[in-house]
Amino acid sequence: MAMRVLWIYASVAATRTLVETGVTARGDAEHATPAETRDRPPPRPENRDTTVITEIAQIEIHPGQEEEFEEAVTKALPIFLEADGCDGVDLQRSVEHPSRYRLMVRWETVEHHTVTFRGSEGFTRWRALAGPYFAAPPQVEHVYSVLAP
Repeated sequence: MAMRVLWIYASVAATRTLVETGVTARGDAEHATPAETRDRPPPRPENRDTTVITEIAQIEIHPGQEEEFEEAVTKALPIFLEADGCDGVDLQRSVEHPSRYRLMVRWETVEHHTVTFRGSEGFTRWRALAGPYFAAPPQVEHVYSVLAP
């Protein structure tokens, strides 16, 4: 028996990024001709000055090292909170996959993460603390809210 999944997006302009390839495309692109989607830019926040960007890093940890990883992230918390443009951090652990975490960091802009933080000594210290527990490189994407009650 085949299983089908129905995805419902809040907007026809919603994009998705395939983890395997890193390719980002509009959700409606599968049902449109190339001419209809070729020149459409992805949706952007209307007011970049007030839009919070959330970095979501899915991190797989070596099984059995979850407690040590959580301690390392606790030690690294001040590094994030002192970083230019950082507005908060949340670490979540998967119920179904106990060695999988999602680190969510709120940034003023994508560049605060990708340029300012990644080019800093703080990033080097963060990776020295947490990196030894990574089973694979983290999968990272940046999102912003398009619908919040």
